[in-house]
Amino acid sequence: MAAQGLTREMLTSAALRIVDDDGLHALSMRRLGSELRVDPMAAYRHIPNKGTLLDEVVEAVMSEIDTDAVDASLPWQDRLRALAVSYLATLMAHPNAAPLIAERSLRGAGSLRVVEKALRIMTDAGAQLGDAIATIDAIGLLAAGIAQASSASVEQAEATAGKPLAGLPPEGFPLLAQAAAAGALSDGLADVFNFAIDAMIAALEAKSPSGHGPRVP
Repeated sequence: MAAQGLTREMLTSAALRIVDDDGLHALSMRRLGSELRVDPMAAYRHIPNKGTLLDEVVEAVMSEIDTDAVDASLPWQDRLRALAVSYLATLMAHPNAAPLIAERSLRGAGSLRVVEKALRIMTDAGAQLGDAIATIDAIGLLAAGIAQASSASVEQAEATAGKPLAGLPPEGFPLLAQAAAAGALSDGLADVFNFAIDAMIAALEAKSPSGHGPRVP
């Protein structure tokens, strides 16, 4: 490819492909140049440093979330769940980028639109802004962790879930032994995520002045 035909969008797409295929550790300006068959120095004309490149990768992933797809006619709880599930699905499509998104500040318009949408859902329903921000942070960290865990094979997860605790002596660990015997330690990651989202929504409802949750617009 001729260097003069290079664009910021092409560099970002190639960077995300590298991260998806080989992980964050594989991403460098040299690797990017090799991927696009250009001199690595040509990339610096569009993206000044690796930090900016990482920000572009974050923005590319976050921009895949369609905030307009959340049905505005739904109760605020269901809208927040839908947005959280969409966020998780996006990170699970790019699990190698999940730690990057969890660690870096969100700066791009696409990223900020997602945050603004979530804040609007909660604050319009009566939640305090600080509580809404804390909820977003919690969802973000949880989704990033689950996305990384999901990169292991389903077969491996199913084969190991619950088994390390299956032989616990009931006299020493009665509740854990009971949970292991009942299969309660082998819930899927989606179940864990949904449980956590429901707990966050319940916390927002409990902190409302009336005790019955934020008002439903």
